[in-house]
Amino acid sequence: MAVSRGLRRLYKLRNIEELQKASLFKLAVVELDQLKNAVEAAHNREGNGRTLVTRSVMTGETQDRLYGIEEIAAAVQISAVLESRLRSATEKVERIRSEFLNKRLEKRQAEILLQSALDRAADLAQRKMQLSVDEWTRLRRRGEEDRHEPAHSTESPISTGQQREE
Repeated sequence: MAVSRGLRRLYKLRNIEELQKASLFKLAVVELDQLKNAVEAAHNREGNGRTLVTRSVMTGETQDRLYGIEEIAAAVQISAVLESRLRSATEKVERIRSEFLNKRLEKRQAEILLQSALDRAADLAQRKMQLSVDEWTRLRRRGEEDRHEPAHSTESPISTGQQREE
């Protein structure tokens, strides 16, 4: 019994699907990391704006204060948008991760089925090989027995015994 092509195809398909989901998962994680970095940069920008406002209060530079206030406003607006995208990207990563793990499980199940079929085929081949070895041995023994039997003669055993006495 040969392992079916369908089972081999199923395993290859599941393997390809798992690789595809793994690739999508990696891309989603990279996107999530980029968004986290962008949010952090926006928070840093907001902090820099606050620092600029604080310094301008000490130095009396009104233009720096205005720049600082604009930086804070822009950073808060950017942070709000990025944090919304970050939540969406986090959900996307979790969804893709779940799909990836499901595909990995499906691939593993197909792998187990294929390996089981291969093991059964190997066992069957082993049994067939053992049967042929047993048959060969049986025929060989029968041939040896035929060689060791006395040759048949046309004389009867009684007449052979009389000749020996004479």
